[in-house]
Amino acid sequence: MVVVDANIRLIHATFHSNCGGETMNAEDLWSKSEPYLVSTMDSFCVASPHATWRKSIGRAQWLEYLRKTYGVDIADSNMVRAAVLFEPNCRELYISRLWPLVSLEKVRADWKFNSAYFNIWPNGDQLVFEGRGFGHGVGLCQEGAMRMADRGCSFTDILHHYFADVHLMDLGSIDFFRDTE
Repeated sequence: MVVVDANIRLIHATFHSNCGGETMNAEDLWSKSEPYLVSTMDSFCVASPHATWRKSIGRAQWLEYLRKTYGVDIADSNMVRAAVLFEPNCRELYISRLWPLVSLEKVRADWKFNSAYFNIWPNGDQLVFEGRGFGHGVGLCQEGAMRMADRGCSFTDILHHYFADVHLMDLGSIDFFRDTE
């Protein structure tokens, strides 16, 4: 058995450790959208080991990184405020209210964060980066899928939770269905 999309194409079954409660759209991370890789809320993983993380970074070190890497004007009090207090309501691609745009995925890679899904809080001369999830967040959340299985969900229910409008099909049947189009 294989998993195919609505056009009977094999899917790219992407996965990650933990989405932190919300998966991402493929196009938000990669250059191409896939109709089956769309964001979904996931309450199954939020109590799992990799659901949350925390890291502290010196305020001056963070601001200097933003200045050097992105050209952020750290003399502008509005830019500094946006850089040291970031509280998104859901997954975002950039630190809002900060210019130039600062990619959360690049920040994740540069600082070796578990995910690009985080808040920033000031704490004295430190900034607390409080995040959710572990990995890129696109496709199947492994810890969420394990929790669903522990609760008795079938593998098809799990697949449909993480991949939109997909079907299981015998590999030998693919050519038959493609030939009829």
